[in-house]
Order: sequence, then structure tokens, then C-alpha cells
Amino acid sequence: MFNKAKKLLCVALAITVMSVCAFKADAASTLKVYLLGIVDPNGGDRTSWIPSAASYMSNADNSVVYTYTAFNKTQLLSHLKAANFFVIHTHGNQKALLAVDSSGEDFTLDQSQIEALSSSALSNLKVAFLGACYCGSGGSSASNMVNSIYKKGARCVIGYKLEVKTKANRIMLKSFCEAIGSGYTVANALTYADTRVLAEYGATGNTNSRLVRGDTSATFRSVTVILDSKVGDSEMVLITDDNGEEIGYFNPDYNLSENAANISLSERMAIQKSAYNFDENKYTLIQDVFTEDTGVYSTVYAYMINGIPTGDIIIFMTSSSGEIVSFAHPNEGVFDGVEVTDEMVNLATEQLKAHMEEREIYEYVVDDIRITNDNGEPEFRFSVEYTYEPVDNEEGYKVVDDFYVPLEEIK
Repeated sequence: MFNKAKKLLCVALAITVMSVCAFKADAASTLKVYLLGIVDPNGGDRTSWIPSAASYMSNADNSVVYTYTAFNKTQLLSHLKAANFFVIHTHGNQKALLAVDSSGEDFTLDQSQIEALSSSALSNLKVAFLGACYCGSGGSSASNMVNSIYKKGARCVIGYKLEVKTKANRIMLKSFCEAIGSGYTVANALTYADTRVLAEYGATGNTNSRLVRGDTSATFRSVTVILDSKVGDSEMVLITDDNGEEIGYFNPDYNLSENAANISLSERMAIQKSAYNFDENKYTLIQDVFTEDTGVYSTVYAYMINGIPTGDIIIFMTSSSGEIVSFAHPNEGVFDGVEVTDEMVNLATEQLKAHMEEREIYEYVVDDIRITNDNGEPEFRFSVEYTYEPVDNEEGYKVVDDFYVPLEEIK
């Protein structure tokens, strides 16, 4: 199956490969890269992506990388003003970002503090990626954190329109930095990161619901390197999992000019099934969404057990012109023979309830249930949405964290 997909995708590339216009971001000057994550008072992991991302960004031309996992709101604003390239993983909403210092005390950097800056205060900021919920809510005409930072001179600002799942966000930010450090444009780095999120997490986690303001054609490395390895003589990039196994391909040179959702689901499914002849009786369509800033559809098929999607998934990212941008099939066959009963689901749900009560979280919603092997064994993955309420922000912050229950614990 992989050979057939490889052959057809490479043929498509030979027909459609194009060069994306890009400018090299001030190659002669130092690129100050700031990577920030909070040590979360609620226990969520928002820092583990930073070491890998720092390593990737150190490959950018003339880069100096600064990493922070503790800061108050004054320091957060100072980091934003000092940076040329800024990425943060924290809590947020339409009008605020959360800072947490080394003592665990939290502080809110609110929109009014950004608005108080001069119109050129952030003119040295080439890219800012706000990895926090709702910072782009309402879009380009709304009052939100993305637009406020963009109005102060930043060249490109990226933020989410909705609540995002914590693990999907970690994958997104790390993979975005990986692609940027390899010389890809901001636009293609977003598409590559979307691919990695789907391949590793099995769903977008709303990381594809973004507001992107400004120029996405910038690159920060004079030589583009292949993230893994080429497929044949094409520009298609091989995607591997953490064990080095081939799971799919990514085309960094897909046509970005087609950015309107103008191809039907049935047409895309026909294209996808001709490229990878999978068993339609085994895999069920579970997600099909369009990403506005890249002009790409993300389609996910999953092997189901007792109505629950597993990590055995097939993903396609397809341009609005019908070109396959990326493809992956992680965990093929891993869950064959795994049994999940209704009683097991109920017992796992009770464990989730006990866990949330231990954290003194009594109001929450289970956003999604999957059967995964994220931690090396078959397990339930509950995606749980709740509100984190710091003392200085009445609105609070929406959070979607994952909680795991191994199947062996409840058989």
C-alpha cells in the first residue's frame, strides 16, 4: 500500500510542484528566539516541547535561543518586546495570556497592556505564535490578543480561535519550530505541524483553527534541509514515527494559491482512496475540517472498537484543488484483537471522576474518548475540558487536558 501511495503522490508532485515566494528574514542580524512555557498550577504539561524546539531553532541563521519556564507578567511583556521570534505555551483567552513565576503564583498579561504600547513597539518581532486558547477569537476584525500584538508592528502573529487540547498544542509548537529551523516558510511550517499533530495525536485538537495575521512567506535559514528524507527524486518528505518507522509523506511545495474550500468531501475521498487503497469496512471517517490559513482539508479515518476511535488512523491533508499535501498511517494494525466493553468504559470513567476530584475540579466535560497507545500500551484517553480560574482574571481560562486509563487496569 505504501508503494502505491508513494508512486501516485510522486506523480502528483511532478505535475504540481511550485516554488513558494519567500524572503529571508534579515539574514545579517541576530535572530533572538524566545520559547516560553508555564509550569502549570493544574499539573498540565506545557514545557516539555521546549528543549526539542530550542534545538531545532538553533539551526536558524544567526539565532540565539532563550527558554523560560517561569516568568511574571512584566517579564512576559519584556520577553515579547525583546524577541524576533516568539513562541509560548500557556493559558489564554481573547484578552489575556497567563504568566506563572517560579513560586507557582500566576499573573495575567491582559490586552490593555499590549494596547498601551507604542505603534512600533513590536516592530522587531518577525513571528509570534501564541499557543493558548482563544487568543485569535473573533478573527481579524475582532478585539483579541493576536490583533493587538499585530497592530504594534509585528510582521506575523498566529493564535488560536478556539480552545485547544494541551498535547496537540505541544506537538504543534514543537513541529512548527522543527520546520522553521529546517528552512521552511511560516506557511509550510504550519502545514507540516498540522500533519504531525494528526499523525501523533489522531485529531486536530483545534490547533488548525487559527487566526494568522501578516506575512507567512518568511524563512529563517538560508538553506532548506529535508526534515527526514526525500521520497525518490521528488520534494516529498518522508514522515517517520518516534521509532523511525515510515508512516507517511509530506509535500512542502504544495500550491498555496488555492485557499477556498471548493472541492467536495466525496471528491476528496475518491482521490484519497485511489492513492491509498485501504479497507473501507475497517476504517471509519471521523474528522474532516478545512484550515483557512493554509487552504488544506484534514481528513481522518480510524479503526473503531465498540464505537470508540483508536490510534490506528489514516490521515490525508488535501488542498482545495485536490492535491494530496500529506498522508500518514500510524499504528497500523496495533489495535487488532483489542476488546473494549461498555463496562470497561464505565470503570475508566469512574477513574477519571476520581482523578478530577483529587484535583478539586468538579465541573468538567469529556470532550473526546480515544483508545490509544500514547504511553506504550492500549489505554483510554479522555480529553477533558474545564475552566482554570487564576485570582486576577474573572473570566478564567478554558483548558482541555488528557487523562489516561490503561486497559489492563480495568479488565
